Amino acid sequence: MDGFKFFRSYYNALNKLNDKDRGILIKKICDFMFEDIEPTFTDKEEKQELIWLGIEANLVSSKNKSRKKQD
Repeated sequence: MDGFKFFRSYYNALNKLNDKDRGILIKKICDFMFEDIEPTFTDKEEKQELIWLGIEANLVSSKNKSRKKQD
């Protein structure tokens, strides 16, 4: 996978987090999309997990579409 769509809704949700927490979640998103690493969240990362749950279906769909194009 070379890239994925980053929707405005992701940006809006991420802006609800402070800079540190936003960076943690962006790293988890990129790890998931480019390295197939499933994200895990600590008890202190509840906000990041809630945002993840809101965008996960779109990210999975994007990965699946990209894989179909590669086949």
